[in-house]
Amino acid sequence: MDKIIKEKFYKLLNFLTVSVFVVAALVYLIPNINQTIQVGQIDNDQRFYCDAGKVKYPCQAIKMLEGKTGNIFNTYEWGGYLIWKLPKMKVFVDGRMPAWKDDFGRYPYAVFLAILQT
Repeated sequence: MDKIIKEKFYKLLNFLTVSVFVVAALVYLIPNINQTIQVGQIDNDQRFYCDAGKVKYPCQAIKMLEGKTGNIFNTYEWGGYLIWKLPKMKVFVDGRMPAWKDDFGRYPYAVFLAILQT
């Protein structure tokens, strides 16, 4: 009798555990389903980066800068996008900056923040 009760208890416990995970997943996915679908469809389609995404990138500026040379003084948030779209141009700052120091022992991101505060 004890064995039967334990088996039923563990079956119920397993069912409840799975149910909690399913409900938690649904609670997360239902409000975010549109964003989740968009993330799954990311490719080189400019509309995602220029119109449909949560973050809007400087797509019109890219069109204007294509074919030009020189350096770009950009915001931290746009650096990676600019590197991707304009690989021959050098950006001032991008998301990798906190990881390394320059020849003077300064972090480029700290320099970027100092420039913003002046």
